Amino acid sequence: MNVILTFYRNFIWPLTCITLISCYILIDGSAKDIVYLFWMKLITSLFFGIYFEFFQAQQFYFFNNLGYSKTKLYIGVATVDLFVWLLLTLSILLYETCSGI
Repeated sequence: MNVILTFYRNFIWPLTCITLISCYILIDGSAKDIVYLFWMKLITSLFFGIYFEFFQAQQFYFFNNLGYSKTKLYIGVATVDLFVWLLLTLSILLYETCSGI
């Protein structure tokens, strides 16, 4: 898991920014927007993965020497990122439900 989090550091700022933007949209919008926000999150994560694949490919040698393939790294990053997004989204939805906003 430590290696996945080390690889996630390459993506943390843009993906966190997209997560916070989607949370802001969810606060201003309704719970019906969650499907669109989920797809926005997946598409932008895919975009950053492709960007990293083409422009930062030399960093894969380090992770390959540790025994991690590109697929395992990308799946790990996607899992961590979607977990963070889901945690923030559910906390916003629970807050809105409990406070009656």
